[in-house]
Amino acid sequence: MDKTTIFNLALSAMGTKNRIALPTETSVEARECALWYESVRQQVLCAAPFQEARATVRLALQAERDPDADWVTGDPDPGWQFAYAAPQDMLRPRNISTYDRFILSVSGSEKRIVTNTEDAILVYTFDQTNVDLWSVLLQNAVALALSSAICLKLGGKLDRSQLIAARANDLLMQARVMEGNIDDFQLESVPPWLSARGVDAMPSNRYFFPYGPLFVTDSVSVA
Repeated sequence: MDKTTIFNLALSAMGTKNRIALPTETSVEARECALWYESVRQQVLCAAPFQEARATVRLALQAERDPDADWVTGDPDPGWQFAYAAPQDMLRPRNISTYDRFILSVSGSEKRIVTNTEDAILVYTFDQTNVDLWSVLLQNAVALALSSAICLKLGGKLDRSQLIAARANDLLMQARVMEGNIDDFQLESVPPWLSARGVDAMPSNRYFFPYGPLFVTDSVSVA
């Protein structure tokens, strides 16, 4: 599997008989696929927690809030204690290793992870460009999403583009369920009468950053 195959799957899904030999060729099909491919791939990767695009890193601290001092520019956002530099290859954060809450913020030209967790470790989605490492589900989701993006430009009908986008979204919803069930944490709820005796358990609430959006199927605009 390579980029050429992804492009040809996208062309096939929209119903055209045209195919490409190389993604860099000068055909209109190759140019349109290449124009949309990067953004479509990144949107698909952000829309579900694909394991092949999962990375973990200990975050570099940028700023720590002094609770006894007034808030100043450069501090973590009000209400938060720590601000960390977001990984440069991050497309979208997923969760902190302790599953504490956090927000994605911007300071100047840099993205930051802002949280109350000290020495935070982040799990995130990076831009996995190696098609050989993609699952079949990810390959098909990218191909269908790409097909929807180029359909109208290459002479397809609006209802066809919407149908293809819906098929891509179906795969992304499957991926959310499948990938979300990989973790096998057993989270126990402690009855109040045991909690009163000092019995503790792992917190039942785990925070995950929201997924990226699915693809629009009710309308399609062309510049």
